[in-house]
Amino acid sequence: MKRRFLSYFIVIIILLSLVACDSLNIFGGDSDKNKTDNQAQNDASNDDADIESNIGSAAEISGSKVQVDRIIELIQADDPELLMEWVHPNAIEKYGRDQIVERNNKVHSGIGLESIELSDFSALGDTEKEGTVSYQGNAVYKTVYGDIEKQVTYNFIFHPNANRWQLDWTPSVILPGLHAQGLVQVQPIRATRGNIYDREGNPLAIKGYINRIGIVPDTLKESNIPIIEELYGLSEGFIQSQLELEWVKDNTFVPLKTMTVLSEEQKTGAADLGVIIEPVETRSYPLGEAAAHLIGYVGCVTAEDLEKEEYAGMTGQDYIGKTGIEAIYDKELRGEHGFRVVVTGDYEQILLEKEVVHGQDLYLTIDSTLQQTIYEAAKDKDACFSALDPRNGDILALVSTPSYDPHDFVLGISYEKYQELLDNPLNPLYGKFNQAMIPGSAEKIVTAIAGLNAGTLTLDTTYDIQGKGWTYDESWGLYQVIRYQTINGIMDLDNAIVTSDNIYFARVALDMGFAAFNEQMSNLLFGEPIAKDYPFGISQTTNEGSVDNTILLADAGYGQGELLVNPIHLSSIYGAVANDGIWYRPRILLTTEPELITQNITNHNNILYLDNSLRSVVTETYPNLNLSNVKIAGKTGTAEVGEDYELGRMKENSWLVSYDQNQRNMVLCTIDFNSHYYGVGFGTLTTKLMYETIYADGPYSPPESVDPNQTSTID
Repeated sequence: MKRRFLSYFIVIIILLSLVACDSLNIFGGDSDKNKTDNQAQNDASNDDADIESNIGSAAEISGSKVQVDRIIELIQADDPELLMEWVHPNAIEKYGRDQIVERNNKVHSGIGLESIELSDFSALGDTEKEGTVSYQGNAVYKTVYGDIEKQVTYNFIFHPNANRWQLDWTPSVILPGLHAQGLVQVQPIRATRGNIYDREGNPLAIKGYINRIGIVPDTLKESNIPIIEELYGLSEGFIQSQLELEWVKDNTFVPLKTMTVLSEEQKTGAADLGVIIEPVETRSYPLGEAAAHLIGYVGCVTAEDLEKEEYAGMTGQDYIGKTGIEAIYDKELRGEHGFRVVVTGDYEQILLEKEVVHGQDLYLTIDSTLQQTIYEAAKDKDACFSALDPRNGDILALVSTPSYDPHDFVLGISYEKYQELLDNPLNPLYGKFNQAMIPGSAEKIVTAIAGLNAGTLTLDTTYDIQGKGWTYDESWGLYQVIRYQTINGIMDLDNAIVTSDNIYFARVALDMGFAAFNEQMSNLLFGEPIAKDYPFGISQTTNEGSVDNTILLADAGYGQGELLVNPIHLSSIYGAVANDGIWYRPRILLTTEPELITQNITNHNNILYLDNSLRSVVTETYPNLNLSNVKIAGKTGTAEVGEDYELGRMKENSWLVSYDQNQRNMVLCTIDFNSHYYGVGFGTLTTKLMYETIYADGPYSPPESVDPNQTSTID
């Protein structure tokens, strides 16, 4: 009996010893022993084992730092599974795994947590002997939105049965400031896209609304279909084709067309016909087709766009500039979205904030009225137009015809409509004024300035020219410079300009030689951008480098060969002649300071001579341009741009660069493409139409521009 009692006594002593050594993990607090909350993990790391070896008996509760450091390491490692092993049972009972582990992971994923950095932790006060201690330090939560930096305090409780310090966990461990009822929200603050205005502050691109026209099949009377198609400019059978699309149901809204402006009949007739008109918020372009190539349009960001660094942080709901000014100045116009990372609940705490940067408004040098006037007069032509104020370089109009409605692209153009634009031989999608092109004889004024400045040409230089063709030397073989009009005898500069003699200007270029010609053309900014705030095509003398071939040199002298020039570049040189030799660099933004290129593009006597010759071109060669209310001076050019095999002749574009000698405030450049269909002089008819339209109410004068720094945004 005594032996059995002794045996029981020994077993009880052993069990008590095990409890004192915390081997049974009764409270689920030790990561080195049995696991809690249905976890299945390996034994704790060697670090935890080392910590255990330093823990004293339950009575020795001082020296919390080693265990607190371990807990802080687990918080920093963002390992809530292991951290839970060090959480005090009271906190586990209060918050549970849902908060400590799952909510932690959800919040950190939502803010794009990259890392946690905890530093400089130290105990607050001397309370360890009372079984509680607080440690305060610095926390940096690095997220995809930025760094959340806070001073944090963690509270610890000594658990006598577990014989170690444990974390008195609260939701603020997940994120500083978070509480049980609070939600972590990332609140986007969307940037407002900047508006685009003309020189007077009239809108060219703003936030607006367009009308989406549509129907619902089960309310549509079949007899109304042809009436709707006629009223809203839809092709016959279009509505039926839309109704047959796979996704269409009886109660589905079926969009038919977007329209910026509705007539009274279109508005009032909608309800009776079963037509629904929805206002849709969008980017609005008040000039529509008239400025489509210049202003461009915006569109949704594509998957390909999002791969580019410049669009980092954007989503598929964002709009970016796709063409024109909208694309060129997209970064400035769209600004930068902001956001707030906040904790909501009874009180709101902002953890992180990035201020929104709204897009800049742009003010262009464009005159909307002139832009619209030119477009309306020529919208059916295959042409392009530019207007420039020679007194300061302001670009007043840039028009390309035919055009397209930019609103079609903002909300997504149909495949059929897009294909129709692509198939149009007049290239309505292409902004023709942007490119550098063969100018033909319109360039001869440039050759004259180059020769005069080089000193190889004077106002008295003459050449004895015989016949229609001319060859420089035997190295040309059968190649000849051909002139349009054969005038045998002595030819001077004025007569060569008036009659547009190719041979004369070929010889002027050849007399300069390679070095002088290349130098003078460089002085006239060939080979470099003519504008600093718009990417016009760069004018050139050859396809590769400098001219080093006599045939190319001769051809360049009269605007053929490989010589290309942008219409705005050429207009600015004509502008210097109109402006007494003062040459300004073209600009499209009012915020771009006017830049004087030179006070004298050539000397004063040369300017007077050229100005008179340009007037003589009109009075002696194109009398149809002698209008009663405008004194036009200018030069035509017939650019040969390839062969038309159907007609068996060269393709031609007709240029005419001109200005009013009475006003001298606008250089107008008109280019008719494929003018060989219509015969010689076709370009002059277009220029005449332009002046008659622009001067219909009197001489043109560019309107005063607003100060872009003293204006307010139009919503």
